This record gives sequence, C-alpha cells and structure tokens, in this order.
Amino acid sequence: MFEIPARGRHPARGGALVAIGRDNDAGVSDAGRSAAILPGMAPRDPGAISCTEEARPMNAPFDRKTAPAPAGYRDDLHAWAREQAALLRAGRLAELDAANIAEELDDVGSEQYDKLESALRVLLTQMLKWDHQPERRSRSWSNTIATQRKHVVKVLRKNPSLKASLEEAIAEAWDDARRDASTETDLPQHSFPADLPYDWAALMERPFDVDPPA
Repeated sequence: MFEIPARGRHPARGGALVAIGRDNDAGVSDAGRSAAILPGMAPRDPGAISCTEEARPMNAPFDRKTAPAPAGYRDDLHAWAREQAALLRAGRLAELDAANIAEELDDVGSEQYDKLESALRVLLTQMLKWDHQPERRSRSWSNTIATQRKHVVKVLRKNPSLKASLEEAIAEAWDDARRDASTETDLPQHSFPADLPYDWAALMERPFDVDPPA
C-alpha cells in the first residue's frame, strides 16, 4: 500500500527532492547550488523549478498573480483538481471550470455504482459455481462469497441512494456472472439459468458452509 505523504508537503510526481542546506562559512546557502539527487538521476538544472517550489499546500490562499497558468483538465488532472480546490476555498466561483467539475462529480457517483455492480457480479459468479460444481466447493469459495457480501453492504451503507438502482445493478451483474461462471467452470453458458434464481435474502443470507470431510 502506498504511504500518503503529509498534506501540502508532497513533491510533484517524478521530481527529485531538493536539499535545503545550512549556510556555509562564506554565507552562501547550500540549497542555492546543490541538491540531493536520487540514485541514477542527473543533477538538477539550477534554473528549473524544484518540487518544493511547485508544491503548494492544498489550503493555501489562491493568488492569481503568483499562480501558474491554469491547468488543463485533459492535460493534467491532478494540477487541475488542485487549482479548482484553491479557487473554491478562495471563493472565486466565477473562475471555476464548472462543466468539468460537474463531469467529475458524475464520475464519482458512477464509480460507486460500479463498485456495487462489481461486488454483486463476483458474488453471483461464486454462487453459480457453488451450485453447479458441488464437488469443487472449498473454503476459498465460501470466503469469497462472505467478502463480496460485506462489500455490497458497505457500498449501500455509504451510498444509500444506490438502493434505488439495486435491481438494475443485480440485473447487469447477473448477465456478466453467467458468462464468468461459464469461463471458470468450463460449463456452457446455457447450463446456467437465464433468469436470476436468487432473491435478495438468498444473495445476502444463504449459508455457504463447506461440508467437513467424512
């Protein structure tokens, strides 16, 4: 898992970290003429903008005079998002990229729906495999079912409005689950029912216990 740097202190992607040195005997700062270079990287161009110079705290006041040129939504999403956040905090609403902000918000909602549909798809695939290949049932399959149920519950808890789209998500997940189960079991797709044979209670509460060996 990636370690998230402290807010407002992370360097821009791909840059070398600039060393901030102590004043030497001549009174000249080491930072003005030297940098700590990562292994394999060329020395920094003195005229280039350092990572620490580029990075601005997310909650810093927005100053149009000192700010770089507006970032293009299609060119650099990260820089664009930081700029839009700064504009919002500064109350400069007229300068916001409203159309693309709306698009991003729509995408956030779509991502939550996709998470729900994906969890249901894996859950249904495992249930089909369980019912059509009983000789291959395993604790791994049972654990996968339990995990995906937790994902479904979590997404719905955090996004209760998705309950209105639950029937649609299940229908889409079912079509994909039949195909996935066919691929994973080597059984023809027509072996699985065209219509969903499980109700909500079966999806979320039916027990899936591996029979102990005789």
